Amino acid sequence: MQRVEHIDYLKGFAILMVLLGHIFIAKAPAGMHYPFCEIIYSFHMSLFFFVSGFLAYKTNQIKEKGIVFFIKKRAISLLTPYLFWLFIAPYFIKNSYPTNIGELMSKFYFIPNLNYWFLPLLFIFNIIYLLYHKLTMGGGG
Repeated sequence: MQRVEHIDYLKGFAILMVLLGHIFIAKAPAGMHYPFCEIIYSFHMSLFFFVSGFLAYKTNQIKEKGIVFFIKKRAISLLTPYLFWLFIAPYFIKNSYPTNIGELMSKFYFIPNLNYWFLPLLFIFNIIYLLYHKLTMGGGG
């Protein structure tokens, strides 16, 4: 697929909105909410999910390479970094690691205030897309 310039601009805009949102939130006094942040947080992750879905649709190659290829490709690109930041990075950054099954299971909650919450959620939405594609288009594979 050739690069689509307006999609690159849209990705850049979304990245800028995330950065601005995080800067404003970090600088806001406790309990204070800036209207600008509320506006940014109302759409910036939805925009990322939309762009990701659009690109998955344009580059999916489901028909040519099959469903297993699509799932493997998305698992590697989304779940590998998720599992790294979930299990490996904390050991090196904080020298901490889950000591019991409860702590281990608590790491799998998709809590939006953790930095990597969107990775498994985006993977789930890719699987939903795959099911939609299979049902509506006859999907290959």
